[in-house]
Amino acid sequence: MKKNIGIGVLALITILSMMYAYAQKLTASKQRQLAVENMEIAKKERERLLIQINIANEQKAIAEQKADDALKRNKLLEDQLKKLGIKSVRKK
Repeated sequence: MKKNIGIGVLALITILSMMYAYAQKLTASKQRQLAVENMEIAKKERERLLIQINIANEQKAIAEQKADDALKRNKLLEDQLKKLGIKSVRKK
């Protein structure tokens, strides 16, 4: 009789352990799926950020070129004014 109770308790513990393991397997599977989805989102975000960095670099290069052009035009204007004998009105 005691032997049957012991076997029954062990069987119950085994079944509960199997149920717990299955529940953990389901949880792990869900977490893995979420991780895969997050990885895909991160990849897309990284691609979007790389595009934005390229756009920003292009805009910076354009702005630098415009600044250089403005300095050259200013220098030419200063030279022309100097040739005409007119003092620059620009504050230094």
